[in-house]
Amino acid sequence: MLYDHGIRDVKVISVRGSLTDHYNPQKKTINLSESVFNERNTASAAVAAHECGHAVQNANGYEWLQLRSSFEPVVGLTSNISMIVIIGGLILMNIIPFGFEIAVIGVGLFAIGILFSFITLPVEYDASNRALAWLQRKI
Repeated sequence: MLYDHGIRDVKVISVRGSLTDHYNPQKKTINLSESVFNERNTASAAVAAHECGHAVQNANGYEWLQLRSSFEPVVGLTSNISMIVIIGGLILMNIIPFGFEIAVIGVGLFAIGILFSFITLPVEYDASNRALAWLQRKI
């Protein structure tokens, strides 16, 4: 699929774990779990083609992928601290005057993670559509 789309600078590698399949646009690698990388079956082909779909998105400048990639560093931070900020704000509500506002900030941080999920949906759907179209042409 990569070669059919003129992509020559992306490596396909095996990584440990289960359900660890992903495309890394910074390193230009398609990381396939050992079971997907080593097996020759329909499911493995579909997963590998889906991840190749992300590489094609990246090569074509797919806007939703670019938007998701720009959100990733922020979401990594906000998803880790949002619950702590919410709970901390709720505990502090009766102790300090602005405890409720702290909880609201935590909800805002949590909302960033939800927004990221909504941005991810079209990216994943498009990668699967690209994979399916390519696989159907090869059958």
